[in-house]
Amino acid sequence: MQEHPLLSGPSPAALHTSGKPDGARNGGYNGVVGTAKNTCEFVVGRLLEIRVAGFRSSADIHAQTAGVAQAVASLPKDTKYVIAGDWRAAQIMAPEIAEGAAEMLARANSSITRSGILTLPEHSTANLQIFRIVREARSPSRRHFTSASAMHRWLSEELTPKESARLRIFLEIP
Repeated sequence: MQEHPLLSGPSPAALHTSGKPDGARNGGYNGVVGTAKNTCEFVVGRLLEIRVAGFRSSADIHAQTAGVAQAVASLPKDTKYVIAGDWRAAQIMAPEIAEGAAEMLARANSSITRSGILTLPEHSTANLQIFRIVREARSPSRRHFTSASAMHRWLSEELTPKESARLRIFLEIP
């Protein structure tokens, strides 16, 4: 099986006391996607924080994929990472865009240890679509959540204490 360029990483033992992996740069993506602003960056260690305001076109999907690749390039080769996706602002996507989102997730499957996507419980129709996107990414390491606390508990099983504390801040958990 050929490895995808986004996929790879070192162990938590390679982390410095700062929480950043050896060789990590302050790389991230902060781009305007359509009329929405999607972001991704490593702030502490191997925790990739992604905020999705929405995907309205295939260009939005390509921009997010490029942003993730840019952020992941800041990690040492073969470093596995954890994704915390805050999709609470995301709305229902056109079917072809949802398909592109599922493909985007699937491309990173072999380089993640876990990935959670958080949505608002009151967005029931969007949640059904996002649940399907996560399922179609075909990875037991990916889950959809409507509870920030539940997502924090699950992702923290793979995080260092510093990464877990940062995840609590990212998810706005008191």
